[in-house]
Amino acid sequence: VARVARRAELDEPAARDVVRVVFGTVHEAVSGGEFDGLVTRLPRDYRDLVEPALAPGMATGRRA
Repeated sequence: VARVARRAELDEPAARDVVRVVFGTVHEAVSGGEFDGLVTRLPRDYRDLVEPALAPGMATGRRA
């Protein structure tokens, strides 16, 4: 998140939101098994970024 914030010139909360939306987009773009495989390879501290991606409509920034 810190790297995204620096590169995009965002504050950290905004960068965290962007990262969550990216995970949501990836979740919608690949099969569930592929996404699960990706998630299991990430460090556990990514969990708070990945779990919101599982909510319907998250990739587009709107919640269902």
